[in-house]
Amino acid sequence: MTPAVVAHGTAETLARVAHFRQLTATLPEAHELDPVIRFLIGRVTDPAEVLEHLHDELDLLWSLITEDFDVDQLDDIPEPEWVRHSFATVQQETDHRHLLTVARLVNDIEGHIRLARARRVENERPATQGRAA
Repeated sequence: MTPAVVAHGTAETLARVAHFRQLTATLPEAHELDPVIRFLIGRVTDPAEVLEHLHDELDLLWSLITEDFDVDQLDDIPEPEWVRHSFATVQQETDHRHLLTVARLVNDIEGHIRLARARRVENERPATQGRAA
């Protein structure tokens, strides 16, 4: 089953803000986007590390949501999908591959963020002492 794409979710918004942050990196006001990025990433140990890890995925997602991409950047359609779908045109196939790639990127990005948040919670949790029963 193909995951549903949520328009303007955390991953898409983070891709947009990170892209604008890159474009304006030389401007003195560029740092004003950093709190927005940290807010979107949430409570993690090192937001800059998370953002650096997600850099390539965010760039690709940005190009896909702005439709400035090359067909070679799209994921291939898995064999079970080929069995279920018959594409009348190349454009239909490309649209389907685009949807699959965006959904995968959103899941990967948001999954990495959730994992980073969970790690922070685990690191802050006090170590439990073993007690005799």
